[in-house]
Amino acid sequence: MTMDATVRLALMAKANLIFAGEDTFLSFPALDPISYGPAQLRFARGQLDTAADWLAMSEFARTANRIPRGPLYDTSGDTFVWDVWREVLDTAERAGSAPSAAGQAEIDRALAFLYATDGDGRRQESAAVQLYRQYRDATLAAEENYKSRQISATFAEDPADRDRWTNIEEPALRRQVAQFRDDWIAKGFKVEVEQARQLEQAAIARQAQAVWEEWRHAFIPDLDMPTDVLLNAFATTTLLPGDVADRDDWLKFSLTGAEIRALALQAPPELQRVFGTGGEATEIESLSFEARSVGLARPWLKTALFAARFWRFPDRARQLSDGGNPAQGLCPAYPAAMVLARNLEVRRRAAGPDAPPPERVSPRFLFQLAQLQAAPAVMVAQPADGAFGRRLLRRLATEGGVAPARVALRLQPAVPATRFATGGVRTSDIVAPPPPPPPVEEPAADELSVLAFI
Repeated sequence: MTMDATVRLALMAKANLIFAGEDTFLSFPALDPISYGPAQLRFARGQLDTAADWLAMSEFARTANRIPRGPLYDTSGDTFVWDVWREVLDTAERAGSAPSAAGQAEIDRALAFLYATDGDGRRQESAAVQLYRQYRDATLAAEENYKSRQISATFAEDPADRDRWTNIEEPALRRQVAQFRDDWIAKGFKVEVEQARQLEQAAIARQAQAVWEEWRHAFIPDLDMPTDVLLNAFATTTLLPGDVADRDDWLKFSLTGAEIRALALQAPPELQRVFGTGGEATEIESLSFEARSVGLARPWLKTALFAARFWRFPDRARQLSDGGNPAQGLCPAYPAAMVLARNLEVRRRAAGPDAPPPERVSPRFLFQLAQLQAAPAVMVAQPADGAFGRRLLRRLATEGGVAPARVALRLQPAVPATRFATGGVRTSDIVAPPPPPPPVEEPAADELSVLAFI
């Protein structure tokens, strides 16, 4: 069974309502699902002891730094955020002059509050900014939980559920959000950090040359772009917090039958053009999983560059974004965070009077709830650098005994069945029989899948 358009669209529509914001949108890897086991995220804890750790960090960086261009996340793109960053630093024409002594002191004060220097001389977040982020994330999690419960209550069919939300749950959750915001102000340096950032932005506008040199020193390719065992260069990118898999502050994300029917019709038109309009009946009664938004940390990227007005490309036709909707350009958006999912349960409609128990399903099938037992398939391989191919390659190496090689792979049904997207991998004449299907196993509790990029 493949998740039909109605459920898929409802899932993405609800995620948009919870996790998207005024300056952000969600981009879903719905055509090339992405999952991680705990061993693949050791690098997020700073554990880089083996070649496999470096390969996992490289693949994660390449996946999380592609340029999003709409609600479907294209994992086949070959332009990364660090490519754009490097081109701007290397080629941009800049205005401005050397700062005055007073101007430089102003910059220094803001930077001293916002950043600290490690033993290698590299800048990182100061203790105040780390606390700011900690309390901000807790506040965002409380707000996301409020939105999720609000949506479920809005579409609840039982009047008692709506009354319970109005009279009990909503006031309690509103007080909880207010308390988190108060703590952010009192303990998380909210006012101080945001004032320092405003000062930093003002200094950037006035002291362009000094700021530009600061940005250049923050990204030196020979230092900041290591290579993995396959000689793929990448700029370090990791998760914040790095111990997200062990934390208990995950949001309960659920979709009931009433929500599925209503929300599917609210999905963005771009998604409806791909997956259908969402008016079909579905055999899925409900689904639920745990979800959490996590930040993407890039010590080499200074995002103030994207808003700075004192530089331009030598080629006037080249621009980061034209500001349109949808925006076009070299980098109209970039991934700032991710929404992860785990512990997926699906309940199907009952064929008889007894409701079936919920099924535990691996979160890697969040967008493709399938038992993969329909059409026979052949394996088609061709040299490529696609993340999709590398993920399949590692799976085959462990489950099917395939020797490691730089190839991208795709399943090609012998008889047309459900769509299985591959991120645009080309076909070739190299064909091998597929490995035997792995036995059905209970999904690992610590497996994480990407619901969306923010």
